[in-house]
Amino acid sequence: MERQETDRNIGFLVNDLSRLIANKYNRVMKPMALTRSQWRVFVHLHRNDGLTQSQLAGLLMVGKVTIGGLIDRLEEQDWVQRRDDLEDRRKKRVFLTDKGRDIGTKMEERGRELTEQALSDLNMDEREQLIDLLFRVKTSLLEIEKDVI
Repeated sequence: MERQETDRNIGFLVNDLSRLIANKYNRVMKPMALTRSQWRVFVHLHRNDGLTQSQLAGLLMVGKVTIGGLIDRLEEQDWVQRRDDLEDRRKKRVFLTDKGRDIGTKMEERGRELTEQALSDLNMDEREQLIDLLFRVKTSLLEIEKDVI
């Protein structure tokens, strides 16, 4: 595949964008003493507080031992708290503490600033169109995934 074709390949392009955004966000989060793995936990809990450890492991695509250690470190900082599941005491749910919610809010603000920088060359209509198109591609891929399973 020629370089021009690779540069315009949707898979390569989306992967490059994801990597660039993640790297930039990682640098933005460094002063808050958060690793990439930690801020990814925060993002998911900020969206849906009270996920089980297994759900978090699945969302982050890591093993249960890895997520357990990660949550241990976040708990030591008083950023998250484990609680027994009300229906199944074998499960542990993870909740943000007040301190964790404050960090989640700061992360969200910094994420918006990064998004604004990334999309600064696009007008509002172009931004909306880009997001709509990406959602359509995501929907198509989710449908393909359903057919495979």
